This record gives sequence, structure tokens and C-alpha cells, in this order.
Amino acid sequence: GRAPNANQSMLVGLATALGATASAQTYLAYANINQSGANSGYAYWQVQATSATAVNAGQDYYLLMRPATLTGANVFRNGTLFGYSSADTVDDSANLIYPNGVADNNLQVYYSKSSVEPYSLISNAMPAFVLRYDSGANYQGQPYSAFATSSNEGLSNGEGGLTLTSPNSLENTIDQSNIYGPRTVGYYFTADSNTRNIVNAKVFMQKVGTPADKLFIRVIKAVSPYTVVIDSTVFAAAADVSTTWGWQPTGGKSFPGGMLTAGESYFVYFFSTGSVNGNHYRVALMDTKDMASATVAGANALTANGTADYYVYSAAVGNPASFARPFTNTYGDIPIVLKCDNDPPEVVVTQPLNSTTRKSLPYIEGTAYDNYFMKASGVELCIRDITGGNVLGGNGWEPYGTSPVWLSTGTASPSAGATMNWAFSASTWTTHNTQYQIYVRAKDSAGNYSNGWSTTTFNFDEYKADLEVPNSTMAFPANGRFVSAMPTISGTAYDNTQGAISLVKWMIWKTGSYWDYGASNWTAGLPPVYTSWYNRQAGSGTSEYFWTAAAQVPPPSSLTTGATYYVATVAYDSVVNAAGSSDPNIEVTRSTFTFYWDAVPPVSTITYPADGGVAGTSPVFYGTYFDQHSGISPAGGSVKIKLYDKTNKLWYYSGDWRTAGAK
Repeated sequence: GRAPNANQSMLVGLATALGATASAQTYLAYANINQSGANSGYAYWQVQATSATAVNAGQDYYLLMRPATLTGANVFRNGTLFGYSSADTVDDSANLIYPNGVADNNLQVYYSKSSVEPYSLISNAMPAFVLRYDSGANYQGQPYSAFATSSNEGLSNGEGGLTLTSPNSLENTIDQSNIYGPRTVGYYFTADSNTRNIVNAKVFMQKVGTPADKLFIRVIKAVSPYTVVIDSTVFAAAADVSTTWGWQPTGGKSFPGGMLTAGESYFVYFFSTGSVNGNHYRVALMDTKDMASATVAGANALTANGTADYYVYSAAVGNPASFARPFTNTYGDIPIVLKCDNDPPEVVVTQPLNSTTRKSLPYIEGTAYDNYFMKASGVELCIRDITGGNVLGGNGWEPYGTSPVWLSTGTASPSAGATMNWAFSASTWTTHNTQYQIYVRAKDSAGNYSNGWSTTTFNFDEYKADLEVPNSTMAFPANGRFVSAMPTISGTAYDNTQGAISLVKWMIWKTGSYWDYGASNWTAGLPPVYTSWYNRQAGSGTSEYFWTAAAQVPPPSSLTTGATYYVATVAYDSVVNAAGSSDPNIEVTRSTFTFYWDAVPPVSTITYPADGGVAGTSPVFYGTYFDQHSGISPAGGSVKIKLYDKTNKLWYYSGDWRTAGAK
């Protein structure tokens, strides 16, 4: 508490219930506190009051305070009956909390102005008190007090309320909280297994005047050589900080994180070297010293993390070795919230699309996201040549082993929660007729890796003119052949082993006109370029495709016997562009196949023996044959003769007479 007037006293008691009036109140234990001198600072007053009845775990008790002396028309002036620190320990749900973050709405303040009044609740107040049990081995309480508002405790000024112009620690060390020039205020803590990094901070603070410089935050290891974990980062600009005390920035300041090691100690500290006194920043301090500058028994044990963590002060920000506790026996704190990021980042590959084939690929591209910041070069790729069994390393291709070889790429996130784009050059290592597999993972600034890998498989397939692929050929009609029936035409298209045929186009024409399937007739003129051919067959998605066309073939009635016809084919492979739309390699050197239509059958006659005549022994039969177009030759045509014994009804076959017909 505080009592600026000499010989101020008050009664402090512990009770199981509230009395009807202060004078009728009964206590388990109580004592009077007397301050024998003026003290303008807030400090602990220690009182020993031992209860005759043991307290019971789980039962509610009342800690009551009443002034013993009133002045001036029953008004208690210029004092407060319980300490006030600058820590606002009200959580987001307006619950009062202990330093360890455990909510406790039973921790409340009751106050009476006179003996004839009952005790009444002071809303939203949190007393600064420590109860010692037994021999001092056990303590309970709250070493810091706080209010939902920073103006007063629920009492008017005339009733002893405190109108706050600047917060004081319990030892009135407000001067040490000023940050300007080389002065710094920070916090010493030891990381544990749950505190693996820092990505966000907020602190209970205000500004005085208009600081000329920004407020910076820095994190270093707390032992020499004071390794930097988070380099100097802007925590807030002067315009971002209010002159009113409060948690600032409201949502905290996010920054690229630094990784911590469990069991090692660190300093997180604030500085503004370009600011001067009177136009500076101020961070709240919370101490646990009593009026004699001694630490109250048990108070240090109840501070945040006990004596393991505490605030530090230095007048030389550039000399971390000078960071120290302001008071040797006091383990005070600053109200600071440090956030750890345990959420993994996310990463996807946007180019190339999975299970596609490309003929040009300048970059492997994608996006990465983290709720705070992605680390620079935090996107890592493993590029495998599935066809050759290799992996891309720092010095080129090498045999693939059992573990991925990771290559870093990507920039840092421009702001917290932003989606960043990343790219990795592919122009120097992609090779024709090769299948690749890309594994991608992401690492954020706090050292978290993405869950699993994003995997993309693609083929690289360029047009090759030396051994042209894709390519196509005709099976029927074969080149140079006479054809009398053509219900279908067919052929084969093929690509390299990692490619696939997506489409075959074909066209039939003759001198002076071409077959127009859409109009079902011959259209005068030269055949159009292959891009306009509508006679086509969808590919099979394999590197070799045997195709057959029927519906688009000219009917026999449209073909002229003795005419020469031409047919050509062009093959497309399955390459796509970045949008996934077809962008194939196309057969360039297209072969033309010639065939002749011959629908008139050949004729033959027998010149010897004459019909009804007589042939001698071992006769030789003679005759003639004729075909107007294709002709008859040993290479393709033939004349067949059948000999029949009409008397015995036998057919002559290969030197023998048979009842079956000759072939």
C-alpha cells in the first residue's frame, strides 16, 4: 500500500464471511499495520497474524482492509489501502489471472471506509498480497495488483482513491522504465520445451511526448558472446503507441521469428537510441520490494516463473553484459506477452501441373504460407530424374540414394500471414524424354516444417527432328496399292517413351479436290493446312497408338475407278502449357501415301480347248485375261483355273481328283 501521511495505519484481517458492518466483523486472524513515516511509493507492508483455526483447502476466505484513522470529515485522504502496479493482468474475457495465467475470479478486494459501514466489493480490483502458510514453506497470493482501468480502484480521490498519472512499481522505480538513448528495459527468461521460438510480442507501455525514433525489439542469448536470435526489429513507431498505459500494440507485433533452445537463457529487450528524455517510451515495471527495500517473504516465489525470469535494466544498450536486475534481492517482471509459433507452414507447387508433359519450363513455381513469417530460402525442393535414377544436387546430377537432397529457394514473407511466391530455375537441367518428380517442403522463420511434402510428377518432351517424334504412318491403304474397298483407313502414331499421342489428323485428296467430310463431297482446290483438318482420331495417351477411322472415310460411290488418291497424317503429342491447355509438339515432316481406286473386276477367256471341243493327251490350256487399271502380274494378281470331270463328278486338285471343289 501507500500512505503519504505519517503514522497512517489500517487493519488487515482474514475471515470466512463478511460481517454486517466493519465493527461487527469477525476474523480468523487480524493485525494492525502502522507506517511510521511518509512514503510516496507503493510498497509491501508485512504483518504477522496467525489464525487459531486451520484454513481448509477449497474454502473461500476474505482478505479485508479498513483504515484505522480517518481525517477531515470522515474522509481518508491521499492514500491507497492496497498496492497498484502497472501490470494489467486481465485476460481477453476480463478474468483476473495469476502470473501463471490461471484465471481466478474469487480473487477480489473488499473495503470499508468506516466501522459502521459494511465491506463492499471494489469491482475489477486485484490486490497485491502474499499469504504465508505454516513455517513459510508454502505461499499463496498475487504479488502484483491490477485493475480493469488504470484510473482508480473504485474509490474517489477524497476517499483515498488513486488517480494514476504514471504507474509505479511497488518500489517506485518508474525512472528505470524510461527508454531513450542508450537506456533499455528487457526481460530475462529461460526457454523450455514449449518455448521453441518467438514470433510476436506485446508489452504494457505508453509513450511520453513524441519520440523521435521507433521502438525496437531484440532477442539475444543471455551469456557471452550474446548470440543474436532476433536482430533489431521495429516493434512500434511513435504514432503506433498511445500516451495512455495499455497493452501495445493491441494484437502484438509480429516479426520473423527466432529459434530458441530449451534450457538456454535469453534477453528480450526494447530500445530507442534516437529518442530523448521527455519524448520517449516507457515500459511498466513490477517489483516485489517492501518499504525497507527488502523482498517480501514469499513474493519472489509467486512472481511469473518465480525467480527464474525477471526484468533487467541497463543504461548501455550496446553492452549486454551490463544487463542486470535493478535490485539485488528482487525478482520483478515486466508485463510482456511473447508468442510462440508451433503451426506448420503450407506449400504447394503451381508449375508444372501434376501429371502433365511440358516442352518448355523456365521455372518450378509455387506458393508458401505461414500464419507469421516464411523464412528466406525456406522453400526446399528435391528434384528427381525418375528416368535416369538421379537427383539434382548442388553440383549437378548425382545418383539418388535413400534420402532426398534439398535445394533452397524462395524469398521471405513480406508480412505476417502473407502468401509468398517462390520459383526455382528449370531451364538448365530439364532434358528431353525424361520424367521428373518434385518434392517440396517449407520452413517458417520459427523453424517449423510443413506437414509432409508437396509432390509433383511431370514429363519433359521436346520436338526432335533428327528422329522425328511424334511421327505417324499409314497401315491401310498402303502406299502405291490399288484398292477396291475401303470401309476404314488405319495407321500408327508414335512418340518417345516418355511422351504420349493425344491426336491424329488425316486428309484424303486427289488432283484438283479434297474430301470434305462435313459436306460429304469433294471440294475443289488444294487441301487446307493440317490445322484445319477435321478428320481426326483422339489419341490413346500412350507412346504408340494404332488408330482406325471409319465414319469419316469417303464412301465407294464417291471414288472413281482408275483415279489416284493421296492420304497424309499428322500426329500430336500430349504436351500442355502452364495453364494445362494443349500445347503439343506436332509432326513436321508429314509423309504422303498414294493409293489407286479400282472397283472394276478383271475379265478372262479360254481360247483352247474350244467350248464343246476335244483335247488330246496332256493338253495345254490357253486363254486371255484383261484388267483395265491395276493389271494382273505375279506381284499381285493371278488367274485361277478350275477343271471338272463331269462324268465322274470330280474336281481336279493338285494332281488328284476329289469330290470337293477345286481351290
